[in-house]
Formats: sequence, structure tokens, C-alpha cells
Amino acid sequence: MRHVYIRSIIGVILAGAAIMGGGPLCIILSILMLCSAYMMWKKETGDRNDRGEK
Repeated sequence: MRHVYIRSIIGVILAGAAIMGGGPLCIILSILMLCSAYMMWKKETGDRNDRGEK
């Protein structure tokens, strides 16, 4: 679960940099990081719900 938190934090930092004027590269990287963190989070919570525990 730690990697989900790290990717989320990096995504938020990059989104902040994009807002402050980082350009299109920061926007693209922040979207990719946040989407991958969300997909991993959904996958891990889905694994726990199917089996009952991890």
C-alpha cells in the first residue's frame, strides 16, 4: 500500500507544479501518476474484498 501513497504524493506535487507554470509535461506526468495510483488502489481493495483478507 505504500507505493500507492508515494505515487499519490508525487502526482499531487506534479499537479501543483503544473498549476504554478510547469507546462504540459508536468500535467501529463501528474495525470499518469494519479491514474496509476488509483488503479493500484482499486486493484488492492478488490483483492481484499474477493478473498476476505490479504
